[in-house]
Amino acid sequence: MRRILTLVGVAVGVLLVAPAAAQQGVSLRFEPPNGLVIRRVFQEYVRISVDEGPANSARVRETAQLGGVTQSALRIGPKTVVHVQLDSLRIREREDGSDWQERAVTAVAGAWVQVDADDRMQLELRGRPDSLAERLLVQLVTGVRGMSLPDRPMRRGMQW
Repeated sequence: MRRILTLVGVAVGVLLVAPAAAQQGVSLRFEPPNGLVIRRVFQEYVRISVDEGPANSARVRETAQLGGVTQSALRIGPKTVVHVQLDSLRIREREDGSDWQERAVTAVAGAWVQVDADDRMQLELRGRPDSLAERLLVQLVTGVRGMSLPDRPMRRGMQW
């Protein structure tokens, strides 16, 4: 009997503590496994329309890019070094509805950058990007400027 009362007491205690723990929220942190390698593909499409003259004729230029990127993560102390390499890039272009012209941009293959990332994904570029390919990679890695994980635990419905 005593054992049953103890089990009931523990169960009631868990039921009372669980909702309180859920209200504390969850801390969102960037902690990839050491040596993690991710290969991904990115795609970008840009359409620029420029009105020219009184005849309301618009010139249209379209560009589409398709590229492959390899990202790897290495934990060094409290930070993660993220190495990003551009593996391939193909560009398609056309003007005013003409046929698409496609080309592989082989000169950028192998370009890379490295960034330090803390557990909130605050990024700091290592070195200075010199080439156009390296600047493209910095944009792919950093994405939206100022985007980082919240500094406090998040509960359902919260925003940061």
